[in-house]
Amino acid sequence: MNRPPLITSRHQRRGVVAVESALLLPICLLGLIALLDLALSVIQYNSLAECARRAARTAIVRGHHSTVVTPLGPASWSGSAEEQNPLTDSFRSLLVCMPPAEVTVTADWPDGGNREGNRVRLSVTYEHRSLVALLLGGAPWDLKASSTMRIVH
Repeated sequence: MNRPPLITSRHQRRGVVAVESALLLPICLLGLIALLDLALSVIQYNSLAECARRAARTAIVRGHHSTVVTPLGPASWSGSAEEQNPLTDSFRSLLVCMPPAEVTVTADWPDGGNREGNRVRLSVTYEHRSLVALLLGGAPWDLKASSTMRIVH
């Protein structure tokens, strides 16, 4: 029985490595980009959560009895973080990798007033455009954080 000789030339092994690299490199790069994109979205969400907390803290000390600064509420307010407002001014510097014009802020007083003990709810929203989703044809992710606190002053 005649067997064909085993081909072990260095040139053909290099060809196998090139083919394997061509198949695996795009998958590895996509995985790396996906991890970095996920990390960016987590950073942005954490930033939004801190922004909502800071804006809520600003609102709870500017209730009906506030005499030093202008009271906020009880009328609902909605706008972008780019607008000049005591709520947005309190957190605008914390927006990591997010243009303030694309961050939406909503403030409302669910109990209907801005007196001491009533609640204030702040919501901050941003649409994260994932690079992986763009490559694979997915939709952007809506990142939303909110904070509800009781008015203390």
